[in-house]
Amino acid sequence: DLGEFYIATRKGAMVTPVVPWTKNAAIKPEGADGKQSNTLSVQVNGANVIFSVNGTEVNRQPATAVQVNGLFGFRVSHRLDITVTDVKK
Repeated sequence: DLGEFYIATRKGAMVTPVVPWTKNAAIKPEGADGKQSNTLSVQVNGANVIFSVNGTEVNRQPATAVQVNGLFGFRVSHRLDITVTDVKK
């Protein structure tokens, strides 16, 4: 089974989907032990924003489609143990 990704922008309580939930072979799904490990990357490269998982580009959006200036954050669901490293702006 393939893992899925979702891309959205948020302004206050308003969430605007940019890419709906999409399966991609680069995303490792949850194993039988209930664990999964994926490395996510979001890079602003000129007029493009490149979204990668485990070193594979899964989506590319024009910088105008997502917010590239200002605050950024992560939304994490319940009961997850995550590690965030190497965050740069």
